[in-house]
Amino acid sequence: MAGEPLASALRAAKTVVQNLRREDNFALITFDDAAEVVIPMGPVSSKRVVIDRIDSIQTGGSTNLTGGWMLGRDERGASGRGQSADCNVRGERSPRTAAG
Repeated sequence: MAGEPLASALRAAKTVVQNLRREDNFALITFDDAAEVVIPMGPVSSKRVVIDRIDSIQTGGSTNLTGGWMLGRDERGASGRGQSADCNVRGERSPRTAAG
């Protein structure tokens, strides 16, 4: 994806982040030749950090849609089991803990 389609997707992602509530979880997965978890599933403590990460996304190689889908599924599955990870102010991943 490149050009206006990518720009539209990035705008949409930033709109989602701007509208997140404190109790919402969010994950960011990118995929081109390879898929990557950019922001792990969990609450967002700094919307600015997440938006900056979105702004840093660039066009890559081919589209590994399956890899992106699988990572998204895994992140959602971890959240569904009562686990979460927080993107702290520096955008670093915090350890996952089971809710009890």
